[in-house]
Amino acid sequence: DGSTPFLPAFKPFKILLEIASVMEGDMESFEDDYLDWALDLMNMKHNPNTDAGIGFFGRGPMSASAETCLRLSKLTEDPEKERKYLENCSKLVQLTISGCDGTGGSAINHTALAQIKPVSNELQEVLKEEGKGLAY
Repeated sequence: DGSTPFLPAFKPFKILLEIASVMEGDMESFEDDYLDWALDLMNMKHNPNTDAGIGFFGRGPMSASAETCLRLSKLTEDPEKERKYLENCSKLVQLTISGCDGTGGSAINHTALAQIKPVSNELQEVLKEEGKGLAY
């Protein structure tokens, strides 16, 4: 029937790869609905256990979605959308880290932490440079 426990990861990775390809000049554009998709946190928020489980194999969908929001914040010229992308990125980074850093008795997932750390660091730099005033 085509079902898979990794289904939640498909769309975030597809979107991230297309946006990164546009930013790198390998593609001319990506679908406009990705912009609205990333404005709604519920599209990107997953059960932290599922996200961490997928993260044991590589990168979890919330980590990919956090990077998507970070990249879209750099592409938009709308200050309100930029702020929302950065806000969603911040929330997704926090959720991802909380699911893989060993807090609350969960196992430490070094692979997932290694994937979200660069996004977290870049987000901190963006917020610091631009004085966005978001709590992080």
